Amino acid sequence: MNSEEHGLLAEIGKKLDVLVALAATAGKEPDAQIEILTSLGYGPGFIGPILGLAPNAVTKRISRRKKSLGRQPRKANG
Repeated sequence: MNSEEHGLLAEIGKKLDVLVALAATAGKEPDAQIEILTSLGYGPGFIGPILGLAPNAVTKRISRRKKSLGRQPRKANG
């Protein structure tokens, strides 16, 4: 495979990533979209442009979500 073919396959891969991200988050609230895309392994630099947010805004929402999950009372076993 030459470098031109490799570049074309990389570009196709990027476009498929966008399609998967859009399909996985269709109709969901922005925070739910961020949670889904993060769980799929995408970072703020990818998520932000998909959702029309700055990557820094995505990072802040992820951080806020982690903090809120950490404050929830834990259920007792039994």
